Amino acid sequence: FSEIFLQNVPAFTSLYGVLFGVGMCALAIYGNNPEHGTMIIYFVFAFNFLRLRFIYAIATATLVWFLYVLGSVAFNGQDAEDLFYTNFQALMVFLVSASACYITERFYRRDFLVGRIMDVERQAMRVEKQTADSLLENVLPCAIIGRLKQNRQRIAEGFESVTVLFADIVGFTTLSADITPEQLVMMLNKIFSVFDLMAGKYGLEKVKTIGDCYMVVGGLPIPRDDHVEAVANMALDMLEGLTFIKMENGRKLQIRIGIHTGPVVAGVIGIKKFSYDLWGDTVNTASRMESHGAPGRIHISKVTADLLETKFKLESRGTQDIKGKGPMQTYFLQGRLS
Repeated sequence: FSEIFLQNVPAFTSLYGVLFGVGMCALAIYGNNPEHGTMIIYFVFAFNFLRLRFIYAIATATLVWFLYVLGSVAFNGQDAEDLFYTNFQALMVFLVSASACYITERFYRRDFLVGRIMDVERQAMRVEKQTADSLLENVLPCAIIGRLKQNRQRIAEGFESVTVLFADIVGFTTLSADITPEQLVMMLNKIFSVFDLMAGKYGLEKVKTIGDCYMVVGGLPIPRDDHVEAVANMALDMLEGLTFIKMENGRKLQIRIGIHTGPVVAGVIGIKKFSYDLWGDTVNTASRMESHGAPGRIHISKVTADLLETKFKLESRGTQDIKGKGPMQTYFLQGRLS
């Protein structure tokens, strides 16, 4: 019953108004006092207190007034002159009350429509904000986004220990010449999308892609103690995951991976297109580890190797002459210790 009532509130309210009005009229008529004051009070009640829509208020008041007039003539024998005098003032109140009810309803409708429009606009603004935040999260770390919203000043900070990884597709220049631009973009998107999922799995921060080079870092913007292990695990997964990605001509893809651990400076640069980037010798050394590595291998520095030797299989590569660095003891990361 409650559901039926909620669906038909105006009709039930009108019925209540009619019954109440008939009761008032009956008391006035049977009391032999059919004065216009009864209808004046009822009109004020029907048009202002029942809070009916205008059309329902008109119908309710008119019906009760008709019954009141009919009862007055039938039971009290009022003639036309008495009837006119009795109801003239009631008519004036009826018109004034009906006008007030109509104006009030128009205001309520306008306020309702304005409220709905504002709700729609607010919802659209929320959707736009969520979309903008989602796009921003694909460019900047979430922690950095929060700081940018709170403070528009430049963000730059140093980190004592992070692990930087560079991965580069072997023979990319030759490969790009053998396929169409669409195939090239699709291939890179497929590879880097897999890498993005891996970075998310290990809680690492993708910094950027440069052509066919993929850069990821562990230990920032939120420092963590296991950043070396997390980057090493991702590097192993990258090699394994690439075996499942083949080109349309069946050619297998290979990557070189380089890893180094050390201090960096990180910050946000740009005015219109923000970029979160890293600077320092650690970044340069990680890049050199990649460029001086071997296809299908993970080339790491001695600093990184010392931090991984208890949990991962390492192969010494001896001393290598690294461009811009000189002789360095380096290693290949082979896998995890069981």
